[in-house]
Amino acid sequence: MANEITITQLKFSVAKGDIALDKTISNQQIDMSGDAFVWQVQNVGTSHEALSVPSEIATAGYAFFRNLDDTNFVEIGIDDTATFESVIKLKPSEFALLRLSTTAPYAKADTAAVNLEYLIVED
Repeated sequence: MANEITITQLKFSVAKGDIALDKTISNQQIDMSGDAFVWQVQNVGTSHEALSVPSEIATAGYAFFRNLDDTNFVEIGIDDTATFESVIKLKPSEFALLRLSTTAPYAKADTAAVNLEYLIVED
């Protein structure tokens, strides 16, 4: 089977001063080789911590992250020899859709703990 993942529409617009940009991508279809996934909300504290990803997800695929906090930001990244390396920053109520290169993502909240919603599907 093919095209198990469908992104119906992504529209990105910027309008400020002399800048006016619009980008729309419709009906992106992506193959999903595996069948494992995790979709949950994790309370993330101010020290970096592993996101709960089941071992059935052998190869990370697409991921959706959403910061459910309306005050504090959260960072998502990796643990490199006990040092947190941030690669994504989600301000309050922001979200991101991307392909992961690791099955061991970490997260760290800013000033206070936040609830981070995430969906990770196996590639």
